[in-house]
Amino acid sequence: MPFSGGLYWTHYASSGAYTDLVLQGTHYSGSASTAFAHLNTPGTGWIASVEGGYPIRLSTAFSLSHRRSSSGSM
Repeated sequence: MPFSGGLYWTHYASSGAYTDLVLQGTHYSGSASTAFAHLNTPGTGWIASVEGGYPIRLSTAFSLSHRRSSSGSM
């Protein structure tokens, strides 16, 4: 039976800049079998992500968002 859990956090500054952080973990298990063999396939996976950005105002109606992100998994 697989299950996952995660933490998510976002911070907005008064300038409009933001930071997002994500950490998620998953545990899964399974199996496969034939008449000759049985195979268990348990596992665990992790992912972390960081993203930040800020708006560049073009006018009162339009803006661009400049951002950087990084993520990794195990």
